[in-house]
Amino acid sequence: MKDNGEIFLQESKYPISTPFVPDVPSPRIGDIYGGGIVISTNPKIIVSTENIVKIPWGCDGSYLGATGITVGTGKLNTSIICSLCPTEVIAARVCVNYSGGGYTDWYLPSVGEMGLIYNMRNTIGGFINYWPYLTSTENTANYVACYVFPNVGGGATDKYNFYHFRPIRNY
Repeated sequence: MKDNGEIFLQESKYPISTPFVPDVPSPRIGDIYGGGIVISTNPKIIVSTENIVKIPWGCDGSYLGATGITVGTGKLNTSIICSLCPTEVIAARVCVNYSGGGYTDWYLPSVGEMGLIYNMRNTIGGFINYWPYLTSTENTANYVACYVFPNVGGGATDKYNFYHFRPIRNY
């Protein structure tokens, strides 16, 4: 400190050190993490290990415009469905209210995101065979995209029957 009360710093040839922070490995595809199983690291997506069973997609006969098909569009589709479909117990709203693993930011996957889940079905496990798993992707006023496990793949199903789904979230 100078005599007049000013503080000055003397240049040093030694850099100021920062505290040591150990490297924490990023989760990898297939890891249990964040309330589910990692299915993508770019974008960062986790699928719940829990099957939600026998819930309708909802709003049969009404076209809502939840048409996102690619990876990364499920959250917007879910938001559209929840804002335009007044029915209380529907797949999208159940996902939004889901709190698996203590997390509350789940949504219904788009058909593209469900494709990631389908491709990892053996790693994820626990799917109920030969039942449609709903996506947030709407095809028409009466039909939505779905996947059937274990070996059928993608297709379409009606909005009014009771089917299964797996919520997903970003980490």
